[in-house]
Parts: sequence; structure tokens; C-alpha cells
Amino acid sequence: MRKQIFSVFVLLQLIYSIQSFEYDVEISRKLAAYSLASYCNLDRLSNWSCKESCDRVEPLKDFIIYKGDQNTLYLMGYDDILDAITIIARGTVPWSITNWKTDIKTEKVDYPKCSGCQVHKGFYQALQIILQQLKSDFLKLKQKYPNSKIFVTGQSLGGALATLIVPEIYEFNGKKPLDAFYTYGSPRVGNSQFSQWYSQNNYFSRTSARVTNNKDIVVQIPTHTAPCFYTHIGHEVFYKSFKNEYQYTMCEHPEDANCSEGEILAVSVKDHGGYFDWNWAYEIFTC
Repeated sequence: MRKQIFSVFVLLQLIYSIQSFEYDVEISRKLAAYSLASYCNLDRLSNWSCKESCDRVEPLKDFIIYKGDQNTLYLMGYDDILDAITIIARGTVPWSITNWKTDIKTEKVDYPKCSGCQVHKGFYQALQIILQQLKSDFLKLKQKYPNSKIFVTGQSLGGALATLIVPEIYEFNGKKPLDAFYTYGSPRVGNSQFSQWYSQNNYFSRTSARVTNNKDIVVQIPTHTAPCFYTHIGHEVFYKSFKNEYQYTMCEHPEDANCSEGEILAVSVKDHGGYFDWNWAYEIFTC
């Protein structure tokens, strides 16, 4: 009997270890802070003087700002505290009509990296214009900091763009996994085949999390059901509140009702701008 109980215990431990994934709150908070800073005025951002948004984290070295299509923006630089090349995709700027047009499109386009995969046309096209320059500068940074970690992050539209950037950086890096890939309030990016492909490749990262906040409206678009039939990637870390940033629910698989998919009337703009209990809307307008 004892052997049976022990065997069951070992089996449960094995199942848990397989199903669990890693989430580092400290790294997550830092990458969220970089994501928030990316919204700031470009002149202030270039010399890292964007008030509280820049004060939360140290300025990146060898800092590069890319202006992409559809009024998108990307940042890359070297974090010498964590020894990490850090890539940030900016989210939707509230006053940018082109950003909102990119967000609300639901048309899919074939994704060339996997069979049967389709992704959001607006997100995919927005990335293509800077991809070769991103590759060139990434390889230069990697040559300068050969043993560095690699982080990719973004909030809102930036989370969707980061999701598409990650497989590219994985290939640029000799098909070696990134060290951290965290997004915040990301919309859905592709179809179920794309989501499955991401999972099958272990999210191209040693640690990854799609962080969501309570009833965040952007997390719910484009729809999982008709008429859009999009599917989130997995590794969701769901917060009901950021009052305690160490209290969250982890859902390994996409569209898990224990996380954001289970929220009824998830239409909160406030929650979309409340990650880590910061006032994103106020800071975006003032930094």
C-alpha cells in the first residue's frame, strides 16, 4: 500500500513538473517597466529622461530606437545589470490612429515558419519593415556581448509584435533559446496551429509568460470564437489584482478558463493600463 501511495505521489510530482513553467516576478516587473518607458516622448527617451517611467529602470547601453510601419516603435539595447540584450516592442499609442487601425484588423495572413499557421496581417506587416535592420543590429550587439542573455518584451500591440519577434531572434541567435520572453495585455496573434507550433518549440525561450490583468479588454481580441477564430499562446500568468504581485494564477495551456478566458464581461480599459499597479495611461500622456 505504501509503495502504491509513493508511486502515485511520484507520478503527481512528475505531472506537475511537466505542466509547470517558470515565472520570475522580478524580471517581469523590470521588463514591464521597459515596456512602459517605450511609450514616452522620443527626445526624452533617447537620453532616458522620461520622468518616473525611466526612473524605474536603468538606461540601456548601445541604445537603438527603430521607427517601423503603422507608427510602431521598437527599442533595443544592453542591460548591464542583468547582462542582457533587451528588445522592446512599443504598444498602442492612445492618440495614434494608425496603431488602432493595426489593432482592429482581424484579417489573417499565412505565416511561413510553420505548416497551416496564420497570423494577424496587421501585426505581421508592421514587423517586416524593420526586421532586417533588427537582425543586423542584434548580431552586432551579440558580437559585442557574446555571453549576454536575451530578453524580449512588449505590452498591448507591443506584446503581439514581441510574439512575432521571438522566433526571428531565436533564428538570428543560432536557434538558441532566449532567456526571457514576457508580454503584458497582448491581444491574440494567430490561429490554433500557430499557438500549437509556439508550444511545441517551448516558446523559443527558457522562461516565458503572457501576463494578463483581470478583465483587460485587449486580451480578449481578436476573438477566440466566431467570427475571428484566433488562439492565444499559452504560459499565461493571470492576475486578479496587482496589489500583491506575487499572487497570480499560472495556466500552461492557452484559452484556459482558470485564467483570463474565464472572465465574464472582460471589457476593462483600466485593467489594460494597470499592470504592476502603475497608471500607464497617465504616464504615457506625461512622459
